[in-house]
Parts: sequence; C-alpha cells; structure tokens
Amino acid sequence: MRLAIVTELRGSPDEGMRIFVRQVREALGSHHDVVQITPRGDERVAALNPKLAWRLSRLGPDAILYVPYSGLTAKSLLRLRVLSALTPRAATAICVLQADDRPLGPPGPLRPDIALYASDRLRRAVGGLAEREAVVLPAIDHTRFRPLSGDRDELRRELGLPTDKPIALHVGHLKASRNLELLGDVASDGNCHVVLVASTSTEPDAALRRRLETAGVTVVRRFLPNVEATYQAADLYVFPVEHARGSIEVPLSVLEARACGLPVIATRFGALPDLFADDDGVAWSEPERMRREIARHLHRPPVSPPDAIRSLTLERIRRDVELALTPPIRRGRALTVAITGVDGAGKSTQIERLRSQLDRRGIDAEVLWCRWDPFLAKPAIKLLDALSSRRSSNPNRSAASAAEDRAVTRRGLRRRLLANPLINTGWRWTMVVDYALRIAPRVRRARARRQVLLLDRYWHDVLVDLSFGQELGKMPAIVNRVLPDVDALVVLDVDEAVAHARKPESFDPLYLTDRRRLYREVEARHGAVTIDAGREVDEVANDLTAVLERLMGLDEGALSAS
Repeated sequence: MRLAIVTELRGSPDEGMRIFVRQVREALGSHHDVVQITPRGDERVAALNPKLAWRLSRLGPDAILYVPYSGLTAKSLLRLRVLSALTPRAATAICVLQADDRPLGPPGPLRPDIALYASDRLRRAVGGLAEREAVVLPAIDHTRFRPLSGDRDELRRELGLPTDKPIALHVGHLKASRNLELLGDVASDGNCHVVLVASTSTEPDAALRRRLETAGVTVVRRFLPNVEATYQAADLYVFPVEHARGSIEVPLSVLEARACGLPVIATRFGALPDLFADDDGVAWSEPERMRREIARHLHRPPVSPPDAIRSLTLERIRRDVELALTPPIRRGRALTVAITGVDGAGKSTQIERLRSQLDRRGIDAEVLWCRWDPFLAKPAIKLLDALSSRRSSNPNRSAASAAEDRAVTRRGLRRRLLANPLINTGWRWTMVVDYALRIAPRVRRARARRQVLLLDRYWHDVLVDLSFGQELGKMPAIVNRVLPDVDALVVLDVDEAVAHARKPESFDPLYLTDRRRLYREVEARHGAVTIDAGREVDEVANDLTAVLERLMGLDEGALSAS
C-alpha cells in the first residue's frame, strides 16, 4: 500500500498530534510505502497549493490520511474533499484526534471514506462521519517509559530536583486553556514541589509563566531528551485540563506517567475514563477539589502500569490502520457467514460478540436471524400440535412427562405424515414459498449494503428440521438457486446433555441427540467448520473470531484485539 500522510502540523498547538503522525509513519513504514507531505503556506488554504496537487498526482497513493491542524471541523472536511479531487482513485481518511462534543452535522458531500478516531469515546460522540470508522490509540515506547528501578533521590539529584519534599509533575504546553493556574495554587500550599515541563514546540503564555513561577512552580522549558527520567523522579502526576481543545483526546503525558508507574490525579478528560476505568493508579477529581486530592496522594508509592498501557504499541497502530485503510471486504458483496447448531449451543451470544468486535474495528456488519418463522405453514403446525396434545393426554402424568410425551407423539405423527409423497411434496413447496422467498430479499439487501453479514441460522437448519428422524435429505434445487450462497458455514457443536442443561425448556435430550447427528452430516456434506461450543464462552469466541480472520485474510488477533 502506498500511503500519503498530509498534515499542516507545522505550528500545531499540540505536540501530541505530531507525535501521533510520527508513530503512524514509523508503524507502517517497514511494511508499506509511506510519504508524509506538509503543504506550504497558510494552513487554511494549504490544500489548494498547486505544488501539492503535482506531488500527489506523481505519488499516486492508494490512500490519503489527512491530519488537520484544526481537528474535526467542516473546513477540515472540505480540505480533505479537495485532496480527494486531486487523487480520485485514492481512499480518503481523516484522523480525528480531538473534536468538540457538539455535533458537526451530516457531512453530506464532504463525507470521507474512512475516519480514524483517537478513542472509542470520540467515535461514539461524533460517529457516522465516514463509511468506515476505526479507533487508533497512540503508542508508548515501553523501553523508555517504565517504572524506576534505582534510587529516586539519587535520580533527583542528577536532574537538579529537590529531595526534601514530594514532587507533583505536569508535562505539556504552557497555555491558559490547560487550567494550569491550579499548579500555582498547589505550589503555594507548601506541601510539595511542583514541576512543570513546558513544551518547546509552541510559544508559552508569558503572563501565565510569571504567575506560576511567582507562586513557586519550577518551570522547565527546554528540550529534555530523557523526559522519562523526570516522570520517574516525581511522586505524582497532575492533569487539570478541562477544555476540549486543551489537549488531544488521549493525552500522551498521562499515558507516559502511568507507564512509569506514577500515580495520577486527573480530570475526566476525553478518553481517560475509558482507558483507565479499572486502574487504581488514577484518581479522578474536579479542579476545585484537586488540591485536596493531591495532598492525599502525595506519599502514595508507585503503582504498576495497567494492561491498557502495556497494549499500546506501534504494532497495534500498524494493525489498526492497515485494517481501516485496506479492508479485505467491500460494500456491494458482503462476506457472508452462517452460524448454526443445536439449541443451547450459544449461537446468538457468539454472533453478538463477533458483531461487536467488527464494529470496534470499523467494519460494517449486520446480523440476520434466518430460521424458518412459519407463516403459510402455521395452520398445519398448529393442527399437528393439537393432535399431539390430544393423543398424549394423560391426567396422571407430571408436567415434564406430559411435555416429553407430546414431543414423542408429535415426532411420530410428523414422520408418518411426511412419509406420504403428496403431503411431503406439498410441505416442501410450502417451505420454498414460506421460507426461501421471504428470506432471500433480506439477505441480498444486507449483502449489498454491508461489509460482513452474519446469519443466525440459515437453510441448513431448515434441512435439519425436514430430515429429523431419518437421514439428512436434500433441499429442493430451487431453494439453493433463490437463496444466496454463504462464504462459510460454522456449526457450533455441543453435547446434547449440555445443550439441554442450558435450555431445559426447549426440547428433550432425544430430540437434541438426533439433531446433533444431522448437523454432523451437514458438516460433512457442505464443508462446514465445526467448533466445540461446550467450552467456556471466551474460548468459543476466540475460535469463531479466528475463522473470520482467516476468511478476511487478516493477521491473527486483528479482530480480537481490544
């Protein structure tokens, strides 16, 4: 894949955007042809620069990833539309690293092909922006940002930091929108030293700096090649930002602090509550209560980084961006998978888990329930039920025994009736009209508008219904012509005793035993993939996900990664 990353981040107010662009370039650079282009001139009209048009036309990228300086706005979508006009064959993607929570409105003709969001919270807040949407979290260099293994006081002396009091740290831009006046209030309390490592990529707010330094805050504004040592030397990290434009959606400084084992006091900014929902190393606080919370946590020992931090790697970025930009399936002909098996196998549960995974990875999926729901055949079925109840009625039997008697009687009647060639032919044609002609339009419509279609049961289940009590039959040829083929058939196989224990109200074990036999015949005849569904739910889900990943040509774990 040839990828052009177009960005105007020369003077972006947030270093996090530039770091993210660098991470995407590094993550994909070893596997793809990646070129970063920074148009010259005013950011607002840089996309109109003739030199940019010439360079893009010569490059001929397969995809354009646009990272706007302004975040998600109508103007940034318009600039992306201009870029797409320059390379009409390339897929267009916008990177949404920050955005106000207020709705943008339908993008209409400005709709991009792909939207990459910095968090799932942001995707939920402004989703529906593009045809395909995915979440791409930033990476952490775990070889640099890790808990301190030596003596903290010695490290402080090496860095020229005081050792007589705890240190509260903040790293970021020195600007008013980050609510940094609070650091001055904390410093004036005298309980700790407050250190602010200010970014050198933007001009600081001079008046704010004077106020902070007057209050006792140590402001360090120079390039620190080993900034991780400053995290390791501190006792507490403070993140007081509230304004949506005060930081990118996932503040890198908070991630780096937790990677170093540093406890954090933070506002519920952006995606932080989602990322650190179960992390006891992060305490949430409103700004007006933060001074008190800081005093409470100053002497807290380091807290190990959570799994959410350890999973943030360049490899994850590569996998997520590749999956979003080069989906193996396209609209117009969805990858179609039918999942079937006896009652109690957990089909609906597993299908919903799989649909959620696809949704999180930005793949448009739909689930259709395709078991036969009789309409024309309903009178015949009611008559069969009534005859079964009458022939098996015995006032001395328990309710459970009576239900089992009715099931046995019903099966016997059904078998004898279908042995009549005339009735058998009529029943099969009723099934063709009642099932195939009703289901086929739904399946075809869904295949045309989705990327993946998951069928909860399909005609194979109808075949098992028709064949109960005998060898597996054949579907009428017209059914196979009317109903679309599936790309894969998956049978969830479970011991009949386990299935009956899961759904004791459904059918008796004898019924389940014979249906299980028929599903095994379906597997042999139609090349189904069989998964042992008698195990733990997560184990079954992993096997089912692996089947879909193979069908889609994805790396193992591409869908299951959270």
